[in-house]
Amino acid sequence: MNTTLGFRKMTFVHRAALGGIALAMAACSGVDRSEPTEGHRATSLVLASQQATLSASDASMQDLFGLQVAIDGDTAAVLGQTNNGGSSPDPGLAVYVFTRTGTGWVEQQKLTPSERVTQNDFGQIAIDGDTIAMGSHHGVYIFARSGSTWGEQQKLAPRAEDSTFGASVALDGDTLVAGAPTEDAAESRAGAAYVFTRSGTSWSEQQRIVAADGQIRDLFGFAVAVDGDRIAVGADAASERGFYTGAAYVFARSATGWTQQQKLLPDAVTGGDEFGGRLALKGGTLVIGSPGDDTKGEDTGALYVFTESNATWVEQTKLFSSEAVPSQILGASVAIDGSTIVAGTKVITENGGVAYTFERSTDGQWTQHEKLAPSDPEKVYLFGYCVAVSGSTKLVGALVRDPSGHGAAYVFGPS
Repeated sequence: MNTTLGFRKMTFVHRAALGGIALAMAACSGVDRSEPTEGHRATSLVLASQQATLSASDASMQDLFGLQVAIDGDTAAVLGQTNNGGSSPDPGLAVYVFTRTGTGWVEQQKLTPSERVTQNDFGQIAIDGDTIAMGSHHGVYIFARSGSTWGEQQKLAPRAEDSTFGASVALDGDTLVAGAPTEDAAESRAGAAYVFTRSGTSWSEQQRIVAADGQIRDLFGFAVAVDGDRIAVGADAASERGFYTGAAYVFARSATGWTQQQKLLPDAVTGGDEFGGRLALKGGTLVIGSPGDDTKGEDTGALYVFTESNATWVEQTKLFSSEAVPSQILGASVAIDGSTIVAGTKVITENGGVAYTFERSTDGQWTQHEKLAPSDPEKVYLFGYCVAVSGSTKLVGALVRDPSGHGAAYVFGPS
């Protein structure tokens, strides 16, 4: 395992999520032509059908539109930098909401938080029904929709300064989880995550959760996911087997609160893998990104799929890209809904970038199915930086579309 490359790649990922956009990655070169492993069935990739390209109504140069994406049903949310006519070098970020009408998408509203969130302070966004959560290092801003109008409902504030509270967020019904990966309890920066629940229109903190074996600078809370009575938390800088090995933890809810159910760290994970850097959880299936995995070449990346049986999480399979190339970083973003996994990459190529889908068959086996690629690759930079899925609709962010210089989000439907 190349921990030097792992650390270089970690610097990019962590700057982007914990304090600024650092758009600096090595271009890929060469192709690993080893045979597909037993992790999933070999198959010919289908080119996904692109349905729409979303951009902000006030798009401007370097607006970072597509920095984060989320989707639920016929509503999509995209994080980007708002256009203030050039009056400020960093005017702040906003969430742009789009709704589907027939086969098209229209911008419904731009959501600007009550306090300015700069590009150095952004976190993830999440959507569930008529609620959107916008993470930042100042807190988490909750927006609610009434009819066709959105308004800020509440700000969830961190307990402590410099905790990067809100760097990661996840939302399911009346439960919200916010990661605070650099929380400085006892000066350890082991990290924490906070669970909030909603009663009526008010959110309140339910519990602070930490890893039972947390260590200094683990960055527990760098990624979070929630589904029903289960929460998954990633600590991708945990160094049990070398720098940035990573780890993931699952918590279960009972009548008395949340307790750690299991720590996940497969035998194949080693230093530099950053296992747990991205998570997706749905219906008893947990997908964990391992973007620094070197099985198919340096930093080609991989996905681990776990399923729950009798309150125990079991590794079902490990997935790779059939088109793996060095520094592709598969698993830099992940999403799951039903029997579909979407995985993004952070490779810079002449084709703009790529994302992939994996489908689960009736016998429980996973097959790499679709390749998601932009229709205008010559204009795109970092396509696949973030992904989302709802039903048969996939949403992929791309930070820059040249020559205009503004970002975009791409909508894909069934092939």
